[in-house]
Amino acid sequence: MDASTTREKILKKIRAALLTKSPDPYPNLSNESSIFIQGEDDPVVLFSENVIAAGGKFFLCENELEFVEGLLNLAEQHSWTDISCSDDGLSNLLTECEFPHSYESNPSEAKVVVTSCECLIARTGTIVISSKSSGFVLPVYAPVHIVFARRSQIAMEMKDALHWLKLSYGKLPSGTTFINGPSSAGTIQNDSMVSLGSGQLYIFLIDDKYLGFIESAPEEPLGTKDS
Repeated sequence: MDASTTREKILKKIRAALLTKSPDPYPNLSNESSIFIQGEDDPVVLFSENVIAAGGKFFLCENELEFVEGLLNLAEQHSWTDISCSDDGLSNLLTECEFPHSYESNPSEAKVVVTSCECLIARTGTIVISSKSSGFVLPVYAPVHIVFARRSQIAMEMKDALHWLKLSYGKLPSGTTFINGPSSAGTIQNDSMVSLGSGQLYIFLIDDKYLGFIESAPEEPLGTKDS
């Protein structure tokens, strides 16, 4: 059969299909509505349950000092001596509390990394970080990743988190990473595999009593962030 004739027949059918207007089978479907059943779950409880189920460790703190004390206890318990933090605010906090750490480190050599985050997604237990919030992309390489966050950074769903990132920066940061628990080893057809990411994940959440920043997100970002 002539290839050009076959091509013409296919194009003719496509044009005919485009000219035919079919009725919308789901006229009342809204892309804005949530696919999840809305409940009255506390975002902190929901996030902690999901992140623990994924293999992470969760700690709820009242203030920054309690966070540093918890970090110190972990360091002593696991004999951590190489702790890196490239976040200015966190590094200053650790320095004020005389917590030993390095501000800059080779990503391939860092053993324990402390970072902030953009936000947390309660529905999936996801941690959202970017190059703007965590400096170097250290968590990808380090065996241990420790995340510092606040209750006011919890979004219920992915669309809320993406909306907040766009409000904060005007567009999604180029180096945005979504973390769902620590990396794990497994096998596919007898071939071993290891997912990219830290083997141990710890989340310290400061309970600042501000429930759900997404629900009352401002039209403008809350302050400016360094690029």
